[in-house]
Amino acid sequence: MSNEIGQKPPPSILVGRFKALLKQREDDPRLRNSQPSTEEIVQIYELLLSELTCNVKPIITDLTIIAEQHREHAKGIAYAICARILEVFIFPFCKTPHHCSY
Repeated sequence: MSNEIGQKPPPSILVGRFKALLKQREDDPRLRNSQPSTEEIVQIYELLLSELTCNVKPIITDLTIIAEQHREHAKGIAYAICARILEVFIFPFCKTPHHCSY
């Protein structure tokens, strides 16, 4: 059985893609021995966040897991989430910048 006690559930697709994108970075010989910067983590997070186009629980869960695994970059991740919310919910209603009253 795959749900026996002590066995981890399989990694989600989005979490796996995040790890694969980090691995690509590590494959660069110039960056191999350095930790990813907040900017790099946030860029990858934003890429995956852009796939959330409606309220899809598995994607939200995966993004939450990724954010939890990278708490040291929480401020940048939170900023990316806020920026995405503004992009999706406010900017589509703005025909030109002067129409926005935020």
